[in-house]
Amino acid sequence: MRLLLAFLAFLPLSALEATPLPASPAAPPRTAHQLFDALNNLHLDPASVYRIKPDHRIELRRGDAKISFDQGDLIFFHPLDGQISGVVFAGRGHILALPRDPIEKQQLARFLDAPILDQDFASAYIRFTDDTSADLLHQLHNAALTPETDPAAAARWDPVLAKLDPAQSLRILCGAFTASLEPYFYANLDGIATGPFDVLFDAMRPEPFLLGQGHETGDSRFYDTWASYKLPDIPAPVSSFHATHYAINTSISPDRSLDATAAVTLRAQGPGDRMIVFDLSRSLNVQSVTGPHDEPLEFFQNEEVTPQERSVRGNDYLLVLLPRAVPRDSDFSIHFHYRGNIIDDAGNNVLFVGARESWYPHLGDNAEFALYDLSMRWPRKLRLVATGTKIDEREDGDFKLGHWKTEKPVAVAGFNLGEYASASVSSANYSVDVYANRQLEQELSKRLDDNHEIAGPGIGQRPGNLTMNAVLPPFAPNPAADRKSTRLNSSHITI
Repeated sequence: MRLLLAFLAFLPLSALEATPLPASPAAPPRTAHQLFDALNNLHLDPASVYRIKPDHRIELRRGDAKISFDQGDLIFFHPLDGQISGVVFAGRGHILALPRDPIEKQQLARFLDAPILDQDFASAYIRFTDDTSADLLHQLHNAALTPETDPAAAARWDPVLAKLDPAQSLRILCGAFTASLEPYFYANLDGIATGPFDVLFDAMRPEPFLLGQGHETGDSRFYDTWASYKLPDIPAPVSSFHATHYAINTSISPDRSLDATAAVTLRAQGPGDRMIVFDLSRSLNVQSVTGPHDEPLEFFQNEEVTPQERSVRGNDYLLVLLPRAVPRDSDFSIHFHYRGNIIDDAGNNVLFVGARESWYPHLGDNAEFALYDLSMRWPRKLRLVATGTKIDEREDGDFKLGHWKTEKPVAVAGFNLGEYASASVSSANYSVDVYANRQLEQELSKRLDDNHEIAGPGIGQRPGNLTMNAVLPPFAPNPAADRKSTRLNSSHITI
């Protein structure tokens, strides 16, 4: 399932028609990167410290969670362009959350040994683009509380803000360039029993409400999703842009590095958003992004993202900012130049393309279809197979050149290359090409040797007599035994 970055309003609507609002009338307009830096450098307002006691009954309700601030210090962030985007709390608080779905209750119980989140916390870091600040200020006013000035209390949070702000800054920045006004609320609570965990309510996610916790094991970071589900009366998010055509020109060097350009044709189908999120492997570095008239476009690649987004998307994303809103149903193109290495050598001349769906700037999920035009250049000693119908293949010195096009829109395009053996099967209406490595990858071969096992018939042993079963892993479904009817979008199939 795709985890879509939510685009929520952070600045007034007037900012959506032009460059984000300057800090003062005399200041020059800020670029998106300058605004991102300003968000990263936000600090707490030492003059907005509120001392809360139990009888004040200050609380927030977001999604299926009730967060109570029982006793302690509540401090607001400094405003940016007149908007407050965060608050912190230190003291004693409590959260109560009960998932509605029985399956989500079971999931929560796997991590907490109970189908309910009922826990005290010692501190809270909260960011938002909704009415949280107005909600809290209203409650504080009704409790007859007035702000105090305490620079020391605010300064104690500086190390925490330096660690947590960057992930939220990019998320909040997106709201400056979208016409959507859907709410976003994020709270990191330091639970007494569990340690820090997250509460997220984001109406632009397919599953708006989330409870979860990040953790690290060695050099790896993981995210445990305790619960994630839809809420009543929250409509499913609608993408503001749809890719209709990809023209990708890729050159692969003998060292397996990739240098490519891509022209993506898009159709605007939203209310005037300016930020577009593409999937692109973190191993590929973007050199430039330009608009339909070769004008340079601002972009963000591999900046910090929220743990919830990282758990689904990884860091494989590219945010592109349009100079102005595009009218609905308008078509336009964006051009990319990028390079890097996504092809690994598994040994024994077996190559592995790691970024299956992100070796080019890809928009949308597998439910969105587009036409593809692929031009490939690769070392002559290798064979390359790609999505679509092969239009042409020829030699060019030490390289080969190939051209593929899809006959009908498909969800994603890909390629593989290696020293392949191949076989073909044809019928009146369809042809099937099967490609297999001539040898097993080094690690797999070593395991088989250590266990005194041998490869099954046809795997790297008899390339002239390959069968469909020869390239299937053990216990995989046998297509020949599956008599279900399948609708195919092409008369030519490559495996």
